Amino acid sequence: MEGERIIKLKETLNEFLKRLHSNDKFNVVLFSTNVVMFQPKLVRASSENIEQAKKFIYSIGAAGLTNIDEALTSTLNLDFDSTENNSTIFITDGMPSWGELDIAKIIASSKKINTNKTRIYVYGIGNEPSKEFLNELAIAHGGYAMFINNTDSMSIIVQNHLERISRPILTDLTIEYGGLLINDTYPQQLPDLFYGNQITHLGRFKDPGDYTVTLKGKIRNEEFQLSKKVSFHTEQGNKSVSRIWAKTKIDFLLNQIQKFGEKKELIDAIIDLSTRFNILTKYTALYADPDDNTTNIAENHNIRNNSLFTVHTIAPNPGDGNLSLSISIHTDNATLLVEIIDVLGNRVALIAQDHYTFGEHTLQWDGFDMNGNKIPAGMYFVRINVNNQQFSTVPYIIH
Repeated sequence: MEGERIIKLKETLNEFLKRLHSNDKFNVVLFSTNVVMFQPKLVRASSENIEQAKKFIYSIGAAGLTNIDEALTSTLNLDFDSTENNSTIFITDGMPSWGELDIAKIIASSKKINTNKTRIYVYGIGNEPSKEFLNELAIAHGGYAMFINNTDSMSIIVQNHLERISRPILTDLTIEYGGLLINDTYPQQLPDLFYGNQITHLGRFKDPGDYTVTLKGKIRNEEFQLSKKVSFHTEQGNKSVSRIWAKTKIDFLLNQIQKFGEKKELIDAIIDLSTRFNILTKYTALYADPDDNTTNIAENHNIRNNSLFTVHTIAPNPGDGNLSLSISIHTDNATLLVEIIDVLGNRVALIAQDHYTFGEHTLQWDGFDMNGNKIPAGMYFVRINVNNQQFSTVPYIIH
């Protein structure tokens, strides 16, 4: 880690130190080729210890490789109290490059050591961290992963994180589909659900119709369940959902390759999905053909087309929240409203609310909600309204 990433790391650590309470315990563990601890044990968050920790953080410089396995081992062997709510913030900008390099072994080893059920929350800095590996590491320890750009406000991110983990958590989640025949579902194991987050469950099904979908789990160790009647249909025309499923499965297969190597059946499955759904991967750089019509999903150059407007593109989808929407208005002086809606129908962001002239327009969204907070990963919808007469809603997923 070096340059701007070192600056972002120090900023992140100092934001967490600022928000510690006097009865909290903490430590700071730095890792590169070697692992260095602020203190050999957890210490109280006294003003003196916090000032000493700030000096320790200030001394951080660019050095060495990335020994993730030893960093996790050293951290999880600290003197955590099994009766307390234990959390570890794991910050990295890369893949393991020293010590144990096999990510499956790293995760398995950390799970074996983590006898005090310490939740691990992962912060990936920059573009190099493997999202698949870091997401899997976080989920294996009951946490979640976040990915930070150099322009992100760490004060807001840390504040939102602490608010999220201070609320009740839904654990041991399962989904029952009331007799609907499903297969190829992702994620294969549902993660815990934190305040402000959502879970997207993608898959394929047979025998369309109305089914009762039930979500079961625990909150504060109390059993709960939520049921809702859902209509499953097979009409073509909503290609974005199919591509989101295909992209999620490809990510799963790429993760399997990271674990088990480039086995032919895994690569063949990726190439098949990539060519059918026009999703570019490193295995299909010479394959992907945007003019290929072999996909069984209805193709249409335009996402939505009606008398008042045409939506040409909403991209990238899935994406990281930085969205570009291309739309043509077919009438003069149209009133255009474009919103981001969550799965409960609540408006979380406003992209446009103004008068637009006849012609094509490009709208941008930076992934922040109306309060200036970065919107967490999950399923959302782009809702478009022209002259309060014609509507269109397009699924959009943030990963």
